[in-house]
Formats: sequence, structure tokens, C-alpha cells
Amino acid sequence: PVKHKAIGRSARQWLCSTSLLVLADALALGGAVQAADWTGAAGQDWFAASNWSTNTVPVAGTPVNIAIVTPNFPVIDGTAASAGMVTVGANSLAFGDKAQLDIVNGGTLASNISTIAGNATHLGMVNVSGQGALWDNTGVLTVGKGGAGYLTLSGGGQVKSSSITVGELVTSSGGILKVDGPGSRVTSAGALYLGVESAAYMYVTHGGTVSNTVASIARDAGTQSYAFVRDKDSRWISSSDLTVGSAGIAHL
Repeated sequence: PVKHKAIGRSARQWLCSTSLLVLADALALGGAVQAADWTGAAGQDWFAASNWSTNTVPVAGTPVNIAIVTPNFPVIDGTAASAGMVTVGANSLAFGDKAQLDIVNGGTLASNISTIAGNATHLGMVNVSGQGALWDNTGVLTVGKGGAGYLTLSGGGQVKSSSITVGELVTSSGGILKVDGPGSRVTSAGALYLGVESAAYMYVTHGGTVSNTVASIARDAGTQSYAFVRDKDSRWISSSDLTVGSAGIAHL
């Protein structure tokens, strides 16, 4: 493997702290808050109460499950939305079905622990597009946890999270992260893992930016993962450790 430098004590301390924060978030949610399942019965508007199983619009701390695109997938358009845990591709999906969420035109979503494509049969997609569009996730964000996950940023859209994993479990078909165009940016306050037990693909193009503290490509044996940073002004900024091919096969 090719290493920028070994993971130091501060990085391990940060990872431990992040795990404790994730556990605290999960315990804080508890079982008292009813989850809101997207139905799309009234259209694509996130803020229409009749589009949710609870007949109320999610607020901060509400677990949200998005498992369908028919009749409509949710769109957060130009307004600020809040939730607790967000799962795009929840466990009611039939094999091969996909779930989708779009955040556009200055719309924002504040959440904590979030997953795109949690289980093996899931296909989940999130698109963050346009200036001012933001997904601000204070916990762990996983793209392709057990299924196939896609996270795409374009036109100045941004995603912020405490840590990001792309392609986590061996059951996953992999995860894809695309960051395209000036102003489009993914920021992980801590770690960015590209390929843990499954494949990951990251594309930073046409002036997009990805930044993190520690990062690795292809962590486990048997994993192949890829990171492409190309075109003028495209950047991947890793302020601390960057491991290229820890035990798997990495392409940078």
C-alpha cells in the first residue's frame, strides 16, 4: 500500500469520539418518535403532509424512510427541511426497486445519521443540485451500506457530514460519489472511507471539491475502489492521513 502517513493517535481518538456521538444520537432518538414513511400520494413536495404516512411533515429528530419513487419521489425545493435519521432505500423495497431524494434550488436538509441503500436489495439515489442546495448531516453518512448507493452533487450543491463511508458492507453492490462543477463540494469533518468491504467510486470533476481529515481507499482485502480527480480546479483535500490501498486494491 501507498500511504501519506500512518494513522496517528489523534485520528484514532477522533474515530472513537465519532462512534460515541453516533451511539448518543441513536439513543436520543429512542422509540418515542414515530418514523415518517414517504408515500408520495400528493406529489413530490417534501412539505406536503399528505405525502407522509404520519400525515405530518417531518421535523428535527423524526426518522424518515424513503423507499419508493412511484408515484412520486420527494423533492426539497428552495426551502429548509429537517429530520432525524434519513434512510433512502428503506427495507420495504422490492428487489431492484430504487428510492430517490432531490435537494434543489437552494433547498436544504438537516439530519443526523443517514444511509443511502441500507440492505442488499436496495438502490438509493440522492441528488443535491444548484447554488445554496445543502444536505447537512451531523452524524455518519453511508452511501451504499448494504445495497447500491448513489450521491450526486452538481451546480454548486453541497453535502456536509461528520464522516462519510462509500461502499460499506460485503453485501453492497457498491457506492458512487460524484461531485461535479464549481462550488459543488463534499465536506467530511472527519473520515472519508472509499470502499470498506465493497467497491466505491468517487468522481471529482469540472472544478468540484472534496475535503476531509483522514481518508482511505480500499480498506479490506478483496475490495477494489477508485478515486478520480480530474479537470481544471478539481480538488481532493485530505488534511491528515490518506491511505491508498490498505488491504484491497486502490486506484487513484
